[in-house]
Amino acid sequence: MKGFAYEFLLRRNYEILAFLAWVIGGLGVYWLYLNASYPLSVLKITGVVIGCAGLWRGIEGLAKFKKNKLLIGKKRRLWITSWRESLTRAEKSKNGGKKTRGTVWFGRGFPWTQEEVQQATEILKKADTKFLQDSRGRWIHGIGVALDKEKDLTVKGELLEGHTLIVGSTGTGKTRLFDLLISQAIYRGESVIIIDPKGDASLRENTRLACERIGEGERFAFFHPTPSKSGVRIDPLKNFQKGEELASRVAALIPSETDADPFTAFGWMAINSVVGGLTYLDARPNLLKLRRYIEGGPDELVRQVLYKFFTIHQPGKTLPPKLEDVVRQYQQLPELEKVTEVDGVVNQYLHNREHFHKMVASLLPILSMLTSGATGSLLSPDPDDGDPRQILDSATVIEKNMVLYIGLDNLSDSTVGSAIGSIMLADLTAVAGDRYKRYGDGQKPPSVNIFIDEAAEVINDPAIQLLNKSRGAGFRVAIATQTLADLEVRTGTQAGARQAIGNTNNWIVLRVIDGETQKYIAEALPKTAVKSLEMGYRSASSSTSP
Repeated sequence: MKGFAYEFLLRRNYEILAFLAWVIGGLGVYWLYLNASYPLSVLKITGVVIGCAGLWRGIEGLAKFKKNKLLIGKKRRLWITSWRESLTRAEKSKNGGKKTRGTVWFGRGFPWTQEEVQQATEILKKADTKFLQDSRGRWIHGIGVALDKEKDLTVKGELLEGHTLIVGSTGTGKTRLFDLLISQAIYRGESVIIIDPKGDASLRENTRLACERIGEGERFAFFHPTPSKSGVRIDPLKNFQKGEELASRVAALIPSETDADPFTAFGWMAINSVVGGLTYLDARPNLLKLRRYIEGGPDELVRQVLYKFFTIHQPGKTLPPKLEDVVRQYQQLPELEKVTEVDGVVNQYLHNREHFHKMVASLLPILSMLTSGATGSLLSPDPDDGDPRQILDSATVIEKNMVLYIGLDNLSDSTVGSAIGSIMLADLTAVAGDRYKRYGDGQKPPSVNIFIDEAAEVINDPAIQLLNKSRGAGFRVAIATQTLADLEVRTGTQAGARQAIGNTNNWIVLRVIDGETQKYIAEALPKTAVKSLEMGYRSASSSTSP
């Protein structure tokens, strides 16, 4: 092969056969020394030549044996490294300089070049079925080790700001890869947010240990939808600039088949009206209040809003006791004297109740899931309720360089878990937008690491926006999934799944069984030439030529 010395790795070990032949030759010389009368000098010279040739072939045979062992060995080759080594590499990465923002270590491996492709092609053509079944793909890693090309795999940290997709079937190492990347981010002193639909106990424990190993155990916090004395509470609606942001954040959770779904649009309007009324009262919106005023009716909210309005604009005015009379007085005011936020809640109050509840039929189950039972106090925390658990939000976690693990327990209740994960991602998108504006003058924002395992469980439109627009905010998002089909089911279309994947610049592909996912990934890889040797035999006979 042009460009490299080609050798088929899976061939027979002819060197060891030659070594055995030289050993037999040496034994023959020794027999002659004992039983024949050949000159001693001739036997010495012959013995030295045979010994040198045998040693040379023996060394080659041993090297070939080791290479074959790497390919056909039945024991899984595991390389174990200590957390201290990972910490050392992270320290080097942290001090890597402002231009490169350090490097991230992915372990050990080798480039997949034309030579490796040629070897893999030859092995697949010539290896028997038993070899391919017994090795279970380990021969692929063995190629680079056998060719002595394995080395540390590092990536410039700034490249990860283009976001990363990790694809692999169950049990292929996605969570362990997360362990490695999360630990390094913690060691570098960066903020980390992990969204884990499965609630993997080992991932959470390894994350906690990474904080403790560097003496910063207080940085770690975890959230779980089931009650826990040591967990934290999170307010996913705390961070917003305009009320419309919160309406969009919650409305994004409404199941919809089209972008112009009237139920989604009406749900957005209902949420926006309640949020507008609450902000007019200087009350912080939360999920419990949204459910209360949408499911139970906005009467109490309208009463408080109108009383405040008339107190400000017509102080001393005596208001009638009935709410409908107060509403009528507000309606009779000139348009220039009215306030948009007040108009919203008044119009919602006047809307036909039966029609209103039909239009929010898709929204109410979402609000119910996010506010029922223990989930209500976890996602709508009240600082004055006497609960000692810490209250956090995405912006606080990022600003304080904290490490937040969010376990969703989707195995027990996938519907509620997915809803929680989706609204958390929507909140992160809002925070990313705020950071983007804050660092818009050319400053480089501190890195924020977002890890989303089983991304198909929580991916939504805000999450796709997070992938699309958060690079300028210093976000490094890593999403893991098993197949492309999982994302298709979640987004509803193949185009939606490809849109999500298309916003990731780095792909890490582990073992994938799904054919469509294999095809999609292979289409994005560059092609190279593979040489082959063919032999043919032909015979012919003719009556005109002997």
